[in-house]
Amino acid sequence: VQSWEDFERYDWPKKEDVSYRNFEEAVKHLPDGMKVIGQYGDIFTSTWEMFGFETFAMMMFEDPDLVDAVMDRIADVVLSMFENMAQIECIGAVWYSDDIAYTASLMVGPDFLRDKFFPRLKRIGEYAAARGIPLIYHTDGVLWDVFDDIMDSGVKAQHPIEPKAMDIVEVKDRVGDRLCLCGNIDVDLLSRGTPEDIGELVRKRIDQLGDRGGWCLGSSNSVPDYAKLDNYIAMVKTGLECGRLGE
Repeated sequence: VQSWEDFERYDWPKKEDVSYRNFEEAVKHLPDGMKVIGQYGDIFTSTWEMFGFETFAMMMFEDPDLVDAVMDRIADVVLSMFENMAQIECIGAVWYSDDIAYTASLMVGPDFLRDKFFPRLKRIGEYAAARGIPLIYHTDGVLWDVFDDIMDSGVKAQHPIEPKAMDIVEVKDRVGDRLCLCGNIDVDLLSRGTPEDIGELVRKRIDQLGDRGGWCLGSSNSVPDYAKLDNYIAMVKTGLECGRLGE
């Protein structure tokens, strides 16, 4: 999309085309007491990808109405997905993913995010709250400028606390009494380290965070195919061997 003409010609996805059949299938196989996490995302990411980031950055100033129109079309589908997922009985949490930052900074200014992004994230938070289930939010990067906005949107847990962007102990000190933290076991270490390296890091994080509550052991991002299986097993096994965090 480079113009209003492109916007009008584009074959936009429709919310009625979304299938939730996988959740119906999952129910048949769930052990007693287990729930499913409903996940989707990328209202912001899909918007800038529709333009290309350089054009998107220019359009934020030259034609903000077009940016908003694209974001509305994408959000219309994504928000309907979360509204529907929040009502499915087998779903015990919803997870929204949308990177708004990298290791050094937010991708755009916080004012844009507060005007265009967080109100839409808050809608998802409201769907989750109405059902009484938590909203988990994933974004990489440094988030100090917008942690309050994230929490005000109804987010209850933040993933992944990217190690290169923020110190998880500092995050815990500053917002950990209001926000559950998830992840932080470095994906690079999972890929290039040893099981001993992983075990050492997991034990360190448990020592730092375990007795304070509000931390879920996990990787610092999606686990890639090239990560070593033995390292992933070491992460899980070490967590289980240490018992319930905080004990």
